[in-house]
Amino acid sequence: MVAFQRDRTESSFEALYRAVAPGLLAWIESLHLQRRIGADPLDTLQDTFVNVHRYAGSFRPERPGGFRAWVRTIASNAVLRARRRPRTAGILFSELGDARPEPADEASNPSSCAGGAEEVVRMESAYALLLLQYAAAYQKLGDRDREALRLVEVEGRPYSEVGALLRVGRSNTKMIVFRARKRLRAAMTAAFECGRAASAPRPAARRLSA
Repeated sequence: MVAFQRDRTESSFEALYRAVAPGLLAWIESLHLQRRIGADPLDTLQDTFVNVHRYAGSFRPERPGGFRAWVRTIASNAVLRARRRPRTAGILFSELGDARPEPADEASNPSSCAGGAEEVVRMESAYALLLLQYAAAYQKLGDRDREALRLVEVEGRPYSEVGALLRVGRSNTKMIVFRARKRLRAAMTAAFECGRAASAPRPAARRLSA
């Protein structure tokens, strides 16, 4: 996180996502299960990382709990939004509590406007990247997995009803959805790793001496 906060490059953000996303998603999934939230935990994870990107300047590594406490504060607010508005589209911003950035000076100047515009572009790029990877991973799923996720996450149908449509039991339906989410997560992680490897500078070839 410190590296991304310092240079604000997409490579640093992708590295942060790869390192943090799997564990954070498991924590978000547990909150969704405990609070019986029907929204997709991956959507909540994406919302969280949009806010990580947007509010990177507010992170203070010296505060108690460090990055883990900071990112879980953002994720917790994303979970609350998912519970209140599980089908709301668009970019959402978290309420950061103690980690909230200082209010900006109302008197705008050219340099602050330019900086804000650049921040918006970086945020939109990161959000678009996550959505593209999600869409690509979704298309790789089998027909039954895609249908199960559509019925549960998009239409918000209960597992019992989805199971009847898929001709499987309720417990099997929950397992199908769980495994489909795991496949999505694995595919997205692999895609980010491939992108990171492709963008990494290659070592210069050594010249052989005569």
